[in-house]
Amino acid sequence: LLNILQQIHLILLKYQLKVTKSILSYSLIFTIKEWINEF
Repeated sequence: LLNILQQIHLILLKYQLKVTKSILSYSLIFTIKEWINEF
């Protein structure tokens, strides 16, 4: 049972990492677009 929980935890961590990266890259793109629009 503990092994299954550890696997689920690892999967969640990987998923969280992907989501975080997606949000970061989206924010970066949005910021750059805003910055470009000011010039």
